[in-house]
Amino acid sequence: MEEKVYRGNNNAFEGLEFCFNDNIDLFYGLNYCINRKNQTPKVYNTKEQTPIIQGFYKLFQEESNNDIERAVLEKGEFQNIAIAAMGTPAIDCPVLRNYLKEKKAIKQRAIRDIQEKPGLDRIDFNSIKDFYGFNLSDKIIVYLSFFVSGGFGFLSDDKSIIVLGVKYDSKKDSYGVSGTLVCKLIHEFSHPYIKEIVLNNKLSLVENKDIPPEYYKENYLEEVLVRVMEIIFSSKIFGGEYEKWAINEQLRAGFTVVPEIIKVYSDNSKTIENITDLIHVLIREKLIVENS
Repeated sequence: MEEKVYRGNNNAFEGLEFCFNDNIDLFYGLNYCINRKNQTPKVYNTKEQTPIIQGFYKLFQEESNNDIERAVLEKGEFQNIAIAAMGTPAIDCPVLRNYLKEKKAIKQRAIRDIQEKPGLDRIDFNSIKDFYGFNLSDKIIVYLSFFVSGGFGFLSDDKSIIVLGVKYDSKKDSYGVSGTLVCKLIHEFSHPYIKEIVLNNKLSLVENKDIPPEYYKENYLEEVLVRVMEIIFSSKIFGGEYEKWAINEQLRAGFTVVPEIIKVYSDNSKTIENITDLIHVLIREKLIVENS
């Protein structure tokens, strides 16, 4: 089911692969359309529509049946993406599968456009793992989908799985991802690492330090630290101007504690060699706490 198109040549991390996974397209696209069947069909990626999408939904409307709808509705959104990326067989919908297979040339072009984005060959995932202090996987698979907005990062079968939505810029006639490629890769790659660090150390944000968005209440500190890591490592590639922009973006998104942690990191960067050092400083500065 995986259609491998590009293997990264980054010497620091040779296990980086980009591909499209039709399971992801089917699960996410169908789930979104079914739950909004009484409205004008829209893609899950509501901000950036791609040329491949409108035909997909027209075809779905023509070929939809109750068995397909029932199969998709039984699963939640995140479960869909996880099951799909792990390669579990999607629902039996050969017409839609064939449609996506016919778009092979578009997928290959999207991969080529994306791999030309600046900074891709400068990501050093081994250095990031060294900072975290352990290794969860020697291989990263980046699954691209026209039907996803944003991204996801998790582990599956000893692989780091990153799912990124694909967008299309009609003015530039070019494909990209939802967000800045390098930053999104670092962000999603970091999620399983930060999750384990937070859980193993029983960490939490100091009460009332920040108000998490509704959809991050369950893993807010994890999300905060992932965004911090995204800025720290991306700044090493794109420089200080990027850092200023990224901090403002976090403030705009409501993550007010992220700039505070970045400042603490900057003020103590000479003594912080790894994330354990950073955690100790954040505890000392009363930004996070260890729960017994």
